Amino acid sequence: MDAPISVYAKYVPLRVSTTYIDEKGVSQNIDADVVTDATDAPVTWGTASETSWYVVTGKDVKLSQGSICAGHVNLILADGAKLTATGADDKPGIEVSGEGNSLTIYGYTNQSGQLIAIGGANAAGIGGGNAAAGSNITIYGGVITANGGENASAIGSGNGGDAASNIFVATSFVVKADGNNPPTTVIAATRTATTDIAADLAGQRYATIEKGTNAQEPKVDETGITVNGRKYGFPVRLVKEVK
Repeated sequence: MDAPISVYAKYVPLRVSTTYIDEKGVSQNIDADVVTDATDAPVTWGTASETSWYVVTGKDVKLSQGSICAGHVNLILADGAKLTATGADDKPGIEVSGEGNSLTIYGYTNQSGQLIAIGGANAAGIGGGNAAAGSNITIYGGVITANGGENASAIGSGNGGDAASNIFVATSFVVKADGNNPPTTVIAATRTATTDIAADLAGQRYATIEKGTNAQEPKVDETGITVNGRKYGFPVRLVKEVK
């Protein structure tokens, strides 16, 4: 009898031509890999030192072990799409940490695509894991909800990590200020890059704050956010409060 033949298949993500709204509100075209469900392990987006594009088109896509950004990752949230990324203990929902790694998020025309990023214990929703800093995170579109794990930021660093840096939000943004966690679940970082697009986005830059079940009512003004008596600076000019 002939020896059995082993066949190995390599997963190749579906690649499509898609559009997105750039940082100046202009529609652009790009080829991007489609994000699909993953349950067994964190999904790595991108390759070190390279630029990669991904698009979420499904209405309920789940990454139950989260994702890791390698290199310069661009994520497009299609209108009507929804992505939930959940990290294990000590792991972020979406890891953006370490030199040379970044995440930029864009939306479609109606900016209705959703991203829900949930950090495990000690990890940020988007950013660093336990004892790791989050950095180089830019949000130009979509509806983003980020929940940090215990002692971690919603977007930024994990528990015990260095201060987060180069974080910029230019869209409607929801922070869960859950009273079960310290107030560091609110964003605690500012953009440090020398260039900024404030002039182009002066009328669009705002944050919406949603109160968790047991938290004190967040207070917002033009200089930052106060939750549970603690003040955090925020890189926005105009802020609005969810009633």
